[in-house]
Amino acid sequence: MSTNPALKNNASAAGNEPSYQLRTFCRREPPDISSHPAFRQNTGVQQQQHLLQSNNNAGTTAENRFSQPSSSETEPDKLNPQNGHAGMDTGLKSADGEIQQPASADTDPDNPRIWSKGKKVWICLFVLLSGFVATIGTPIYIAAIPPITSLFHVALLHAIVPASTYAFGIGIGALLLSSLSEFLGRPLVYRITTPLCVLFTVIGGASTTLPLISVSRFLSGFLAGPWMTIGAGIMSDVFDVSLERIGTAFAVGYVVVIILATQIGPIVSPVIEEEYGWRWTFWVDALLVALVMCGSYALPETFYPQILREKARISGKAVERSRWAKEWMVFIGRPLHMMMVEPIIFPSSLLLAVTQSVVFSYYVSYALLFERIYSFTAYKVGLTFIPIVIGSLLAVPLISFIDKRTYQPLRAIAVANGTTVPPEKRLYPAMIGSFTLPVSLFWLAWSGKQGIHWAAPVASGVLFGFSYVLNMLSLPIYTNDIYPAYSASVLAASTFTRFTVSACFPLFTYQMIDSLGFSWAMTLLAFITVAMIPVPWIFWRWGPRLRKMGKYEKHRDILPTRKKVRFEAGTGFIFACNFL
Repeated sequence: MSTNPALKNNASAAGNEPSYQLRTFCRREPPDISSHPAFRQNTGVQQQQHLLQSNNNAGTTAENRFSQPSSSETEPDKLNPQNGHAGMDTGLKSADGEIQQPASADTDPDNPRIWSKGKKVWICLFVLLSGFVATIGTPIYIAAIPPITSLFHVALLHAIVPASTYAFGIGIGALLLSSLSEFLGRPLVYRITTPLCVLFTVIGGASTTLPLISVSRFLSGFLAGPWMTIGAGIMSDVFDVSLERIGTAFAVGYVVVIILATQIGPIVSPVIEEEYGWRWTFWVDALLVALVMCGSYALPETFYPQILREKARISGKAVERSRWAKEWMVFIGRPLHMMMVEPIIFPSSLLLAVTQSVVFSYYVSYALLFERIYSFTAYKVGLTFIPIVIGSLLAVPLISFIDKRTYQPLRAIAVANGTTVPPEKRLYPAMIGSFTLPVSLFWLAWSGKQGIHWAAPVASGVLFGFSYVLNMLSLPIYTNDIYPAYSASVLAASTFTRFTVSACFPLFTYQMIDSLGFSWAMTLLAFITVAMIPVPWIFWRWGPRLRKMGKYEKHRDILPTRKKVRFEAGTGFIFACNFL
């Protein structure tokens, strides 16, 4: 098998640098592909010949495969122009050691992109269900906090801990387990994690001690974490969302489902607890997870390289899996490395984490405010989240309007001229949301007191939900426009940061309100969001300079102009991926 000379030159040049091993482990640079035949403009027989040559050249040595972007990410040097899948090493070897792949994936009936529409719709509905179930696991516990406090004779702060451990488990699980789907297949990860998640959810509901509840909740979240990221990958397996309208519709639906789960959970949780008791919040969660488990056994494999590996195993061909452990370590190491060396990744992830943390703090602060000041029942407290849902839905038309007025005209010009649109044009919604978010918190802080009608603090939720969606939509799209070749690592970094940071806020919120009072505690939280106001504005003003300071963004320019435009057209789906 031949070795790419560009990789040899890069490796030899980098060998003199002290940080070469760390950089190579966490960031495998793609080779120079400016003359790669898969990107030449060819027609007829020549195009098929270049495609076959590109597929045959995919069989590199183990060292070279490790020095290229991971198969879980959209690789510019391996993108197959025929079917939209990355031309990844499937691990299928013939007697002479060369990789064997179908001549054309367009005609392969096992290619998920050409399955029937009904089959693909069913798969995407399963993805929406799994994302909803994974997300609602945190807020559905909220109504169980007061009964657990009295039953186990523990402090309120201690009863809040299981809510935080579940969210923390999602962040860790998404980082550690998601990449297993690249080696074991998508359905198998579901089939392994869902039964265990049901088991630990049932254990939590049957527990007689708070520590056991906390541990079982962490393990449930840890096992549910990969569903969100793998689900986004499945949608990309079966649809080209940049070109297919139904795929784009499901991507948007995935986003809406994830957002609504965080806000519907506090509404339904008190209803369950009031009618059936606190343990039923666990039983309902276990039933939802069991539904995902049943669906996973009907879920077909959608990861095309894994499909080819299975076909080879059935036919008796050799299947190579010798480097999956290193691939898994790279998937974990690169997101952490990107947060350290990329000046855009950590600030954007932190802003998303703070925005999500406000939602998590509301799970506690709303209950303390409306029960103590306005004597609401738990059921009525749950209803106060409805304005947040309304505000979230109101933000979607505004984002669409801004996109049509600002980005789409520039994109049309870029397509005509063979250029690209600066990623900073995606930031306008976040620039608005950076101001409206602290306003909503100041509104809540100083309207939630005796002598002021309860409708005043409740109405602040409309503005908060509006701001929440503005930030959560535009920033992930912006980062993916910058790092299209490393979108999976950006996704993992964002998910890990959001859930590990926001998991702590319910605990902080209770302590702040007890120490400072509700108004000043919410004011402190508002000032934290004020400190985040400059982030999207700095990106908008100095984004090009910051991007040049990074180590990964330069690979965005490896893609030919035609491909860059296509990545930008498909970034709506990447927003769905970041809720993973």
